[in-house]
Amino acid sequence: MGINLVFSKKQTFLIYSFAELIQLLKANAIQLRDVNQSQVRIIKKYIIDNAATGHIYLPPFVANIEEPLTEHHQPNQFAIVDGTQRMIALQQLEEMIMKSKHSEDPKEIKKGYSLQYLLQQTSFAIQMFERLTKEEADQLYIDLNTKGKTVALSKIIAYDSRNQVNQITNKILQSNTDLQIAGVEIEKRAVIRPTNKKFVSLSQLRQIVQVFLNGQPLPRREESKIPLPLSQEDYINLVNTFLAELFKIYSPTQIGDYRQCMLASFPVLLSIAKYVNEGQIEENVEQRKLMIKERIQSLEQVDWKPSNLEWKQFEGKNLGREQLFYIANNKVNLDKLIHWLKEVRTM
Repeated sequence: MGINLVFSKKQTFLIYSFAELIQLLKANAIQLRDVNQSQVRIIKKYIIDNAATGHIYLPPFVANIEEPLTEHHQPNQFAIVDGTQRMIALQQLEEMIMKSKHSEDPKEIKKGYSLQYLLQQTSFAIQMFERLTKEEADQLYIDLNTKGKTVALSKIIAYDSRNQVNQITNKILQSNTDLQIAGVEIEKRAVIRPTNKKFVSLSQLRQIVQVFLNGQPLPRREESKIPLPLSQEDYINLVNTFLAELFKIYSPTQIGDYRQCMLASFPVLLSIAKYVNEGQIEENVEQRKLMIKERIQSLEQVDWKPSNLEWKQFEGKNLGREQLFYIANNKVNLDKLIHWLKEVRTM
């Protein structure tokens, strides 16, 4: 253990086993902050969902002790500055393990022993500070929870190895040259028209990918619950086919220009994605590719210019100095757009 003096306060990192933490909790030797049970449930679910792979990553706890920090001494009483919800989650998991092990359901028994084995093999780091005042501990807690940098969506999509939607989105982004020419806004979740002429934002591209997987965008907590009938490569192929057909209608160099093309309107783009996937989610990849091509090619006759008065049949507003018409992104409007796309196909 190395003790360091940082900003006049001694601190060090200590390692505790799961059993040691549970024992201290049972002895009321760990002082906790207010408990937020909804956050505790999220942490427990994260641990349980990833227990099979062992891919569980928890940041160090941060704690404060009143006694002096000394070499080779493991404090057996301290106050948590940051990590109360994680600590309670571990305590409740220990209770869940005991309950599962005494269940009559073999699956529950197996789950209990598996989780117990995982936690018994796991150690937890605690960043221990010496003699912080209450004001200093409170300020440290605030700083840890408000000053940290939010992970950019581009990094989440690039590095998230668990989420198939992120993986597929990243591979399309990296491999589709025409999409790169059309432009993907990486830094912002939305594209501000008409100044920004990039075709889509990364968040919007992710929603389009979701439509090809599930028929519609879903909350992230529900994405992994729905089984996917096709492989990642198949879905990448389908989205790339979709984009290729759109770029035949409008050049990648101009498709993001809202002054020229309503395909730069995300509600319109999302409606087309839903339209080409309607009734197709369970079909094989070749059938779906044929349907994508057929349905998008039927839209070649559409006047995609923003000046086309047909767009005014949809809910929206004229905004900005140029008074361009912006279609509202809501379910009723999307359904109406999809119905209109079907009518265009039959003309």
